[in-house]
Amino acid sequence: MSESFEIEKVPLHGKSKTLSNITPSNATFLIVLTVSCLVSINNYFCYHEPSAIAKGFEDYYGIDTKQFGTLFTIYSAPNTVLAFFSGQFIDSYGLRKSSIFFNALILVSMLLAALTPTPESGILSPTGVYLMLLLSRLLLGLGGESICACVSTMISRWFSSTQHANTAMALN
Repeated sequence: MSESFEIEKVPLHGKSKTLSNITPSNATFLIVLTVSCLVSINNYFCYHEPSAIAKGFEDYYGIDTKQFGTLFTIYSAPNTVLAFFSGQFIDSYGLRKSSIFFNALILVSMLLAALTPTPESGILSPTGVYLMLLLSRLLLGLGGESICACVSTMISRWFSSTQHANTAMALN
């Protein structure tokens, strides 16, 4: 189970960078695969959780079914355009910084949703509560699908030279 380290020059955007072509061991395979799955789990939890408790969500925040549907639409709307730019963002700023940035957007989105008061509390008007929920879902949309691009990039970088690439993509 030895790892082979071969240094090769790979041109990226007209620049010559040195990349390491590492063939991971089985233990490394499992660690990287586990981390890549954990990177995106927060997005899936935040996206699907409100739909599981739709009626309670509507009652708690005093919104109707149409407004609830709009919350999911505003999540998806940025992704009709953002898919074209997230790969460029990852290439420009690097996988690590991009992953941290997109996960930070998801974290802020979760905090906004968690801290959104009920209309009955009197802290915000019903419109203010709904706008806070919309902002939360918009930030989730901006970070959520882009983190999927980060995870795909992570897996392809680690496993492209191994026989485990298809398994890693499928498991993720």
